[in-house]
Amino acid sequence: MASHHNVVSPTLIARDSELTVTRENLERAANGDANVTLIVGEAGVGKSRLLRATIDAARESGFLVLRGASFESDRSIPYAPLLDLFRAFAGAGSSARFEHLFAAAAPELVALFPELRSALPGATPSVSVDPEMDKRRLFHGIAQSIAAITETQPVFIALEDVHWSDDATLDLVLHLVRADATRRLAIALTYRGEEVGPRLDRLITELERARISTELRVDRLTRDDVGEMLGAIFGSSGSLGDDFLRRLYDLTEGNPFFVEETLKGLIVAGDVVSTTDGWRARPLERVYVPRTSVDAVRRRLAALSAPARNVASVAAVAGRRFDFALLEMLTAHDEAELLALVKELIAAQLVVEESPDRFAFRHALSREAIYAELLGRERIALHRRVATALEKIGGESLAPGNFEALAYHTWEAADWEHAASYALLAARHAIALSAPREALAHLDRAFAAQTSMGGVSTELYLERGRVQETLGEFEHAHESFSEAFRRGRAANDERSVWEALHALGMLWAARDYDRAGEYRRQALDVSRSLENDTLVARSLNRVGNWHVNLENPAAGLPHHEEALGLFERLSDGRGVAETVDLIGMAHHIAGDQRAAAASFDRAVALFAAINDRRGLANALTLLSLCGPSHHVSATTPFATAG
Repeated sequence: MASHHNVVSPTLIARDSELTVTRENLERAANGDANVTLIVGEAGVGKSRLLRATIDAARESGFLVLRGASFESDRSIPYAPLLDLFRAFAGAGSSARFEHLFAAAAPELVALFPELRSALPGATPSVSVDPEMDKRRLFHGIAQSIAAITETQPVFIALEDVHWSDDATLDLVLHLVRADATRRLAIALTYRGEEVGPRLDRLITELERARISTELRVDRLTRDDVGEMLGAIFGSSGSLGDDFLRRLYDLTEGNPFFVEETLKGLIVAGDVVSTTDGWRARPLERVYVPRTSVDAVRRRLAALSAPARNVASVAAVAGRRFDFALLEMLTAHDEAELLALVKELIAAQLVVEESPDRFAFRHALSREAIYAELLGRERIALHRRVATALEKIGGESLAPGNFEALAYHTWEAADWEHAASYALLAARHAIALSAPREALAHLDRAFAAQTSMGGVSTELYLERGRVQETLGEFEHAHESFSEAFRRGRAANDERSVWEALHALGMLWAARDYDRAGEYRRQALDVSRSLENDTLVARSLNRVGNWHVNLENPAAGLPHHEEALGLFERLSDGRGVAETVDLIGMAHHIAGDQRAAAASFDRAVALFAAINDRRGLANALTLLSLCGPSHHVSATTPFATAG
């Protein structure tokens, strides 16, 4: 039984001053002073334990606690920590309470995370309008829900390992603090200082500039602290000696996780034993102290049964967190057998239970160490099995949220065809969620996968160029669009040529308008040669708008009028609405405010009919510029989403 002695310190060691600060920040928030605590330190140093202690203090003080985490595999998954937070909160209580507290955000949440529909059964998913507007609606809904909660109790939001977080979640953190600067809201973020990316660095800077953050650096323990930790773990029955403490400290350098992992490895090996007189260490010359946490985990695994070791390996490939149903599908064990094996992993302090259906490795380093023990061929085979299982679980209609996991596992399985396909789907999902940086990461993976297959598609160059343009990476976007143009020409693929010319015309608009016009005219010529009325109409609008922006509406209007005729003949409601809006702008620039107002008034009705909030807002704004005497009606009702 000694090998199962709990080596996790039951008390928080040497963090009194840090805990005092976090409690003071909670008190500030309870009094209406919203703030953010930044808990920074290296892996295994105790950030999560300090956060857990703060969470306990928050609950004792009457805070509603919302907790989520990021994982390394989540880097390119938009809102992954947010899903983790809401899934954990929904699983910990009743659906009715969850639905009541987050009613304002429910339509956006179920649209973004279909897996939350069972917890929000009364919510109708909102209709997607535009990625940026969808994002603003989501942020507004969450902020509104949290603001309502703070009217009755303070709220504490804890996000772990945000150095692995996506940009959109970090944007939400800043939005919440700004929206609730005078409300009873406390936020705590943990991250590794050596892994701070550009967006997290910008968030930290913005929080510091606003003077609403407190940085807490969690340092390694001193040798005396490690001695206190040994006393807390082994109690009064422990007498391991000063030499043992010195060697343990020299090896682990005061990192609490390494201390615990090393102790467990020594207990498993029989080098630290429980006797009738208490815990004792063998003579120092006989004690082999593991040199890394990998060695410690290896020894811990050695004490497990062979089936349990196999389950641990499969789980490590699945990820830091894993569902029981997925594990059951990946192993040959029935539910009772698998539960017994998972209990073995829990007893070995490798895994913890998060919910009846979900488990997690106790520490990221444990999962990484187990994963590192696998041979390359083992990893490939297991990733392929995980991908197959995820596809089977998802059925014929995979939820967009599964694309990221499938892209990751098929990539690691070297299944280049599926990796490229899923990475492209994941990128489009990220774009729809207004997360361009995550989209670019997926597109880069798709690019590499297609390269491994022998060639990159023109479509992928266009997709990557559009995201690079969104991120302001002009040179990279120009290179992608130009390569798409060259490939289209070489393959006599005139549709791709048109797409590339159209994209280049949009790209150059902010840098060289004459060059933008040349690309747009070339795109119009190509569209006419294709005899594709939709492409012709789109090109006509781009060329017409180019003339209008050069304050030559007389040259632009004929292009827009021709485009309008084509879209009307095609019964393309969106095309008609956008073209009428452009015609209104041309009349406005020409000084004919009556004609402009008539066009904008018609555009308002058309955008309302197709439920285009962004277009409606733009048309109403432009209509107001025409002056009240020229307004025609502008009273068309707007259909609400859902």
